[in-house]
Order: sequence, then C-alpha cells, then structure tokens
Amino acid sequence: KMLLIITEQLQIEVSDDEVLKDATWVIYHVTFNTPGNSERFLNGGGISLFLNNIDYILTKKNLLRAFLILFSNVAEVSSFWTKLIADYELSSEQLAKMLLQ
Repeated sequence: KMLLIITEQLQIEVSDDEVLKDATWVIYHVTFNTPGNSERFLNGGGISLFLNNIDYILTKKNLLRAFLILFSNVAEVSSFWTKLIADYELSSEQLAKMLLQ
C-alpha cells in the first residue's frame, strides 16, 4: 500500500514531498529487522521505483535520506545482496552518487 502511495505521488507533477517521505519512513519501520517485509519491499518493486525516479529523489535530501535508510534495512539481509547488485545492477558509481548528495 505504501509503495502505491509513493508511486502515485511520484507520478503527479506537484507531489507532496512530506507524503513521500512519510510513506518511505513507514516502509522503513516495517522492514526494520524483518526480512519477510524487506522481501515484500523488493518483490513489490521498491528498488525499481527508486531507480526509476532517482533524478527527482536526488533533488530532495530528506526523501533521499529516507530511501537510503530504508535500503539499509533491506541490505542487512545477506541473502538479498545478490538480488540488489545483480538484478538491479547497482553500480558503485550509482551508490557513490547517492551517498555524496
């Protein structure tokens, strides 16, 4: 449900950044120490959603921070590492660009 809210907000021209940030924080809280919910986030297209909207997200520091912290929850599950790197082709250059914002 939260991914749907984020998707809808990113599709409209005048999105509410607070709604985006809050929805991201909700997902963060439900994925914290919960591999099953982290897997739902991955299977629900959470990473693709982020990557498809990276240019916009990079302009919003609070939103970028929320996404990166959420991703840290997902990345804590070692069985997802291959999926994060191989399936989404996250390069070290992309990661550096996000972290240096």
